[in-house]
This record gives sequence, C-alpha cells and structure tokens, in this order.
Amino acid sequence: MKHAFAAALAAVALTGCVGSDKPFVPRSDYGLPPNPRDYVQPDDCEGGSRLAALELTEPEYPGRAFRRGLQGWVALRLDVSADGRTRNVEVVAAEPVDAFNGAARATVRSWRFEPPGEPGITRCVVVLDYRLGSGRIGF
Repeated sequence: MKHAFAAALAAVALTGCVGSDKPFVPRSDYGLPPNPRDYVQPDDCEGGSRLAALELTEPEYPGRAFRRGLQGWVALRLDVSADGRTRNVEVVAAEPVDAFNGAARATVRSWRFEPPGEPGITRCVVVLDYRLGSGRIGF
C-alpha cells in the first residue's frame, strides 16, 4: 500500500457504539489483526500516492456481535474510482468468519476520497479491527 493511502487512514481511532446501555463484555478469543501488507500484491494500490481521504465513516460494531461479546477483524480490498468513490469492496480474510463482514463492507463503501483522476486506484487493502466494543482502521 502506498504511503499516502496509509497516511490518509493513519491515526483514525473510531468508536463503533451500537446504542446499548450494557457494557461490552468480551467473550471471544481475539486474534491480533493482520498487517494489511500481508494481503497486498505487487500491483495493488497503484497510484496511491495521489489518494487522500475526504470522508471516513466510523465502523459500526454489529449489535449481534456486541451482545455476544465477539471481537475480531476484517481485511478488505477496494478500488477507488476516478471520482473518489470506493468500488469493488471485497472481504479477503476475517476472524471470526462473517461476524463483522457486512458492517465492514458497508463502512468502506461509504468512504470518499479526493478524486485521484483517471483511471482511479485499484486494489487497496485495509483492515478494520473490532475490539472491546469499538472499531479501528489498520493500514
């Protein structure tokens, strides 16, 4: 992943409150999230030096996962179109499988970036980390 993309996502600590008045009680084993670079291929995120975030929506902690005390992470690959919108968002790995996938995809689909111009930027990798009732972005 290019450094500018990482800088655009760096230091974004997010809280994913689900509106529960009960405290989050971790009940699942939690594997540390992977380094996004583990999923980056040589041609991924080409042109990332031109990518700057305009809107990064906070990830929502899924209510069902919150109530069950689940923690985990989701690694996603995405493209950024010439107009700065995310496209082709796909889950490449997750732990636990499927617990956070839908929420993670919805979050990333809502992101907007400064338009990078034609032809856009392809195959950027990001990890959303769901821990202790909050969500974080890893780069």
